Amino acid sequence: MSLHTNNIPIYTADSESYLPIMADKIRSWLSESSSNESILTIAYYILAKYNVQAINQIESAKAIRDFVANHIPYTNDPIDVERVISPIVIAEDILNNKYGNEDCDSKAIFCTALLRAIGINATVVFLDSNSNGVINHAMTLAYIANNAYLLEAAYPGYEFGWYPKFTKLYIVNIPQNFSLQMVG
Repeated sequence: MSLHTNNIPIYTADSESYLPIMADKIRSWLSESSSNESILTIAYYILAKYNVQAINQIESAKAIRDFVANHIPYTNDPIDVERVISPIVIAEDILNNKYGNEDCDSKAIFCTALLRAIGINATVVFLDSNSNGVINHAMTLAYIANNAYLLEAAYPGYEFGWYPKFTKLYIVNIPQNFSLQMVG
């Protein structure tokens, strides 16, 4: 399936050869984590830390994105290895005071799991931002109040809704009632 906006093709993650395996695993992790006690504990801790009520989805998404970007160190995967960590494993490590070093895909999956745990419609997306046909980044896509927001959880310092230029966007899970209206 392909959607188009501003002449940028958008694909489901199943359209690339290695993405179906990763996408299936991510879908499974997100399903498992939506009611996981560790994920819920961290999600509500973040809201309390940032003094945000879950009913305010924009402020909740900002707080969760900021926490993931600012408090979980970023590290590159080893050469020729794609290391992706379950959001439940990351949550349990945090609760045991062991902040791991995660790359963009693990941080995007974790951010997505936290958002979904508090009722925000979100999924993981993979991007080709080098225009070379190779996926080189992952982000969270949150669908709030009929708008789609790409959230940069890998690095601190980016504004809410910022996203890099990209030539392709691969969506792991098309959220319910999805229509792409990029904001930011």
